[in-house]
Amino acid sequence: MSLKESNRRSKLDLRAKLLIVLLATAALSTFTSNAFAAAGDLFVSDLATNSIVVYHPDGTKFTFATGLNSPQGLAFDQFGNLYEADLGTGRLFQFTADGTPSIFASGLVSPVGVASPEDGAELFVAENGGNKIDNFELVGTKTLFASITAPLGIAFDNPSLYIANGTSESKVSEAGDTPTVISSLDSSRSVIVDSKDNIYASSNFGTIFKITPDGMTKAIFAKGLVGPSGMAFDNLQQLKIADHGNLFVAERFGVGGGRISKITPNGTTTTFASGGSPNFLAFEPFLAGKLLNISTRAQVLTGDNVLIGGFIIPGTVAKQVLIRAIGPSLASANPPVPGPLADPVLELHKPDGTVVVSDNWKSTPGAAQVQAFKLAPTNDLESAIFPTLPPGNTQQSCAAKTVGLAWPWWRLLMSMRSQRRLSWPILAVVVSSAPVTM
Repeated sequence: MSLKESNRRSKLDLRAKLLIVLLATAALSTFTSNAFAAAGDLFVSDLATNSIVVYHPDGTKFTFATGLNSPQGLAFDQFGNLYEADLGTGRLFQFTADGTPSIFASGLVSPVGVASPEDGAELFVAENGGNKIDNFELVGTKTLFASITAPLGIAFDNPSLYIANGTSESKVSEAGDTPTVISSLDSSRSVIVDSKDNIYASSNFGTIFKITPDGMTKAIFAKGLVGPSGMAFDNLQQLKIADHGNLFVAERFGVGGGRISKITPNGTTTTFASGGSPNFLAFEPFLAGKLLNISTRAQVLTGDNVLIGGFIIPGTVAKQVLIRAIGPSLASANPPVPGPLADPVLELHKPDGTVVVSDNWKSTPGAAQVQAFKLAPTNDLESAIFPTLPPGNTQQSCAAKTVGLAWPWWRLLMSMRSQRRLSWPILAVVVSSAPVTM
């Protein structure tokens, strides 16, 4: 850091505040939801009550959502949102991390399975009545991934999507490819893949088959189940720790109701929970993408005193960051902020030296994605940038056409592990009549 910059920063009155920002979409009147879950909890779609039930690791439970219509597959995305395929309505419902429900997609023909890759950056949905697998971007764009007769449960294990369709287990690695049959005559309802790429298929024969990656060897992993359906590995398998972790299986039927079975790596089966008619399962993953909000309010001055913020992207994986510079809308905040910045200009200085500028956010590349995620500034004069950044040091500056109070805002997508190592350098504050050059 130069002496000039050091002196500049030492003179600034930052008056910074860290905030947790809760964003929500409008709740649907057709059903309700509650958010008391945490990473490691087991989400279960229940046919008996048309609901989603959440089990804590100790077996205690609560109802997460009600009023569904034949709830099927469950999956999480990189933002911590939960998706549920609702067979009876032909919809894919989304539940945000705070429990707010919305319709993500409609007009699906008997949707059953839902899956997402490890990074949670996209979704796959099996349309049982449509004989196809859809691929959804998180902004809602849908394309055809594969055509296959009556698909049921699905699972993604990079680079392939695995599909059960009642007669066989297949995989597809590229959109438009013809599914490759791995095993057949299994009466399978769902599939899952372990850390060694073995495939597990739940069968209407009351068994779980374990199939080697090449499909050459098939053995009974568990038997004596009643209506086995969806499966989920606990987090030791999700962390790719070979030969560790338990397989949880939803059994829809049974005397006095269904149950959720817990099967150890050596095949020992115990009952984790009883009752209802559990259908599909999903653990809220510890390493799924989480949104971290950091907001700083500071006086933006003139000349050399532009507002400068910096952060470090740790680890080895690139992460998405939403950066906003809020000014005019602060006047209508509750309570109103006096003297807000009238027209902020935002610059992003990437580690490779390139610079991205946002003046009025709607004219900035990526504006559609910001708006699709319901994170857009409320005033067109405000700024927003939504880049994917590699690991390293990054700086951004907030300049202005008039002096005022600015509210730079960072919303980062990163793993829980990364959050613990996140570093935030001191912010500096400034303003000029044009974007600053650093």
